[in-house]
Amino acid sequence: MSNKISQMERVTSLLLQDLRYGRYANATMLPAEVDIAAEYSISRTMVRDCLAVLDREGFITRKHGIGTIINHDVLSIPVRIDLEQEFGDMVKAAGCQPSVHNVSYQEINAPDIAAKMHLENTKFLAVERTIYADDNPEIYCTDHIPISLVLNHDYDLSTFSAPIFSFLQTHCKKKVSFELSNISAISADNKTGAILHVESGYPLLHLEEVGHDALNQPILFSSEYYADKKIHHVIFRKKI
Repeated sequence: MSNKISQMERVTSLLLQDLRYGRYANATMLPAEVDIAAEYSISRTMVRDCLAVLDREGFITRKHGIGTIINHDVLSIPVRIDLEQEFGDMVKAAGCQPSVHNVSYQEINAPDIAAKMHLENTKFLAVERTIYADDNPEIYCTDHIPISLVLNHDYDLSTFSAPIFSFLQTHCKKKVSFELSNISAISADNKTGAILHVESGYPLLHLEEVGHDALNQPILFSSEYYADKKIHHVIFRKKI
């Protein structure tokens, strides 16, 4: 099953690249499923699974009796807040060079975060990082992972220059399947202002997210602050 999921993710990513930059970049419709299957040497079942993902995320629209419409307006959006994206990829999509600064980590007790994750008597590995877009601090993030999930304690500061999802996979054997996010607009305080090089009171986009694995178990709590100086977020909303 994991091999099938991995192949589906790979083909979906390849299809998305071809929609944006490749063979379908100037097309208005996708060819029939049987033709896509032949082009990518995959089964029609795999085609349907991949198209279902792209349809759900708004990149295409499948209409019975019409076919599969390519949504170029959605494809052209650099950064979407409704899709999980690595910080580095987000910065690159905005046309900037990413870098990671001010990395730190510690083991802490955080009853308020434990409550938000519906956990009890939990100690956390807390990781702080600032993501730069070119020479500008753009994102300040603190991630909290329950210590009980950490299987491999062989890590140092350099480990956390990579995305936190990499740490979860390599050191916890865990993968975030979905996240529940609370989104708010807040004013920078003295700490976040100093980190993001903005004045106290500057408007920030704030996300609090609880990441769950495929079994719906909470494995990650993230607090993210966006200065939105270089990155501008768009959300895709689909009528149901």
